Amino acid sequence: MFLGAISLVLIGATFVSAQDPDNPPQIWEKLKDNWPQKQYEEWLYMKVQENNDNHREWLYKPEKCPGYDQNELRFHGKKGTSAIQKLTLGGRRDVQFPGKHSVGVFDVVEPVPKRLRDEANEHVLKVVDISDKSASCEPYALEQFGVWHRTGIRHGQLPNGTEVKFGGIYLRTEPGKDIRADEKWDKASSEQRLAYLKEVQREVRGIVYDHAFGSKERPNTNKAKLVPCDFGPGNVLLETDVREETEEGKTEVVIFPLKTTLIDFGKTGLKRSSKKPAKSDFKAWFNRRFKLLWGYQYVQAGDPKSVYNEFAKWYIEEWQKPVQRLAIEAGPSGEAGGETGEADSKQKKQKKKKRDPKGKGKRQ
Repeated sequence: MFLGAISLVLIGATFVSAQDPDNPPQIWEKLKDNWPQKQYEEWLYMKVQENNDNHREWLYKPEKCPGYDQNELRFHGKKGTSAIQKLTLGGRRDVQFPGKHSVGVFDVVEPVPKRLRDEANEHVLKVVDISDKSASCEPYALEQFGVWHRTGIRHGQLPNGTEVKFGGIYLRTEPGKDIRADEKWDKASSEQRLAYLKEVQREVRGIVYDHAFGSKERPNTNKAKLVPCDFGPGNVLLETDVREETEEGKTEVVIFPLKTTLIDFGKTGLKRSSKKPAKSDFKAWFNRRFKLLWGYQYVQAGDPKSVYNEFAKWYIEEWQKPVQRLAIEAGPSGEAGGETGEADSKQKKQKKKKRDPKGKGKRQ
């Protein structure tokens, strides 16, 4: 187990130790294709929590997600409908980027029961595990944010014949793609991507603020004072368009977000506000968090101030010393000894001679 840990860290040493800690972009060039995901996720979680703590005078995380333990009411009771069971499901939508807290998101095949018809043309069904008491948190949030939806129960059978029940959240299909699957983003230049991210950041910030505190255009229905905080790339659908822009006689095709939609209000992304913050406080919190959650996209856009560069510098400072120490202990072959081990052994002998200059091992 210990040797496994050594080899893992030593792999990191091959692309980290040769870099300059004072030059994060240079570090990133080597780190970006090999970055240690577990350490990055731990660091990101720490930074996100730090971001929340800095604004705890108005933002806090409840002990349990709002709407917890309401599955009976939300899926079975007066807020649920038996029509969910009658839906015919098509293909799964979230195969490429599956959610962590759902069974799957599926297309719904027309026609649908009369009770589930609305002005939208297409719908999806998000299937959730109702053995989890936090499954009711999302429909609770959707209700608070005024997002149209219907809920109910789906019955099914396992191959062994066991009857199972899942919750279903019936939602309108929204236009757009996850940026990670957007070919227009893939083809754009770094400069275009940076400008695009700036627009997305502005759009998402407006959506989050309206959901949490309301605006003239969108009156606040959120009596529970919920704040949606999970607005990373996987929870934002972007309808990307292109246009021509001419500057100094040069015409360039650029990308821009035609429509931006925030989706998925599950248990991990909900916090509460104790009061309405000043817009400058909200903006400072949001911008920092957006940069953290969209860090990889900023790297793709060539942003020298990217959060990944910040992580790279932290990685050097926190991990380089242990890497060097373990490399000495393990030697080049991954075992104790080797050239570095022999050098370490000579140092120990020299220290022993200094302590015992006459070569006497013990007192006479």
